[in-house]
Amino acid sequence: MFDRPNVHLIVPTTVRDAEMVAECLIGIFAHNKASVCLVVNTGCEQAQQDGRSLWKTLSSHCPNSTGVFVPREIGYVNAVNLGWVSISGESPNDYVGVLNDDVSVDGDFVTPLVEALSSGAAQAGASIHHVGRDGFWGKGDERYTFLEGWCWLAKIETIIQTNACIEIPHGLIYDENYSPGYCEDCDLSIRIQQAVGPLQQITLPLHHLRSRTFGAEREPFWTRNRKRLVEKWQLAG
Repeated sequence: MFDRPNVHLIVPTTVRDAEMVAECLIGIFAHNKASVCLVVNTGCEQAQQDGRSLWKTLSSHCPNSTGVFVPREIGYVNAVNLGWVSISGESPNDYVGVLNDDVSVDGDFVTPLVEALSSGAAQAGASIHHVGRDGFWGKGDERYTFLEGWCWLAKIETIIQTNACIEIPHGLIYDENYSPGYCEDCDLSIRIQQAVGPLQQITLPLHHLRSRTFGAEREPFWTRNRKRLVEKWQLAG
């Protein structure tokens, strides 16, 4: 199944729900040709044990994959960036993407994303079926297209080119100013569009369970980071 090891998926997790994460990983190997970088970040001893158990299963099914373990919760942005550091030495022609651990995978989602990138998109991701927030998310500002961060793919070269044109600290995927999470995905979408090219939304065989990766204490970060994004890019807020 893994005869195309040039697709690298970063899956950040705090293992809040080990069964949910296991189902996500099983769906990846059952339907897709990709390697996985599983970033387990949690201070909970039981969750760490669950994460290592998941990694053992993952590595037996997908030998090209990697596991990164942090004995504390570092936030979504930092976890994705840590995954990027672990795979950024791969070929610039390889693909890198993010898949949240709270996504149910019902089929091959990697192939249509790769096809979109091969057809001229600089970044491709899942269609946004849920908006629910006013302003920049495709409603108040038409200058940009946006992808939600729970599933997207781009060439490693695209991330490198984007960072060369619009520098963020340490040359990472996500701007650390949005840590622990929210709006970092929109910020990346804007940077890629300005530096490299267009984005494409695709209907994929995925179901996002929403807000289980990040946890319940999210509203203050959403409000703060939304304000930062609007001000940084002068969006219609």
